[in-house]
Amino acid sequence: KTSPRLLRMGSQCGFEHFGWNPAGFLGDELSSQTHPNNVLLDRATKNLADGDIAMAHLGIWSRKDPWAPAVLEQLIVNLKKRGFCFGTLPKQAK
Repeated sequence: KTSPRLLRMGSQCGFEHFGWNPAGFLGDELSSQTHPNNVLLDRATKNLADGDIAMAHLGIWSRKDPWAPAVLEQLIVNLKKRGFCFGTLPKQAK
């Protein structure tokens, strides 16, 4: 969650907020038993749209089946097949 106050505080420390929408929530911190990697991959491949920012953790210790090694590369391949391209976020102007 954000608020105008939190955004101001972050800005004062040199940070810029970049949000993501629900499709960009990749679910990698959810239980492997109820949210297996193939389901998360299919959902992200189908639901991500142009301009979305996806958010993933690269190491969740409580997840039995690690997400990033199994899914990240295939997700990028799938999204490129849909015409996506990738880049870095712009640096904040000083």
